[in-house]
Amino acid sequence: MKMEAIILIIRFCHFNKNEELIMTKEYETIVQNPKMIEQILQKLGMACKITVAKTRKYFEIDGFEIVLDNIKELGDFIEIEAKKDFGSVEKNKKACQDLLKKLNIKHKFVKRPGYPRMIYESRR
Repeated sequence: MKMEAIILIIRFCHFNKNEELIMTKEYETIVQNPKMIEQILQKLGMACKITVAKTRKYFEIDGFEIVLDNIKELGDFIEIEAKKDFGSVEKNKKACQDLLKKLNIKHKFVKRPGYPRMIYESRR
């Protein structure tokens, strides 16, 4: 059965001194009434600049969440998130990289902070 959902995600990005993204905290909820959410956001003074249309598949393995995304304007992406703490941000990153190697997944790291910015930059 194919499930489709509209999900509102609010992200808080944390950067290091070199303005590189080091961590993102996300808060998300399924939206049952998109028009109402749109009105609420407009009343808060927000304007829609980017809509990310994606298909997402979730997998779990050995304490990691693997997400496969197909982004309408950008193509395919894989995201690996450590669901357990390996001791520090750097150790968590290394554990994710080690999992990619273990699964023999060829990849290219994207240093941009998320799909909305990537879509915005692709339109310029």
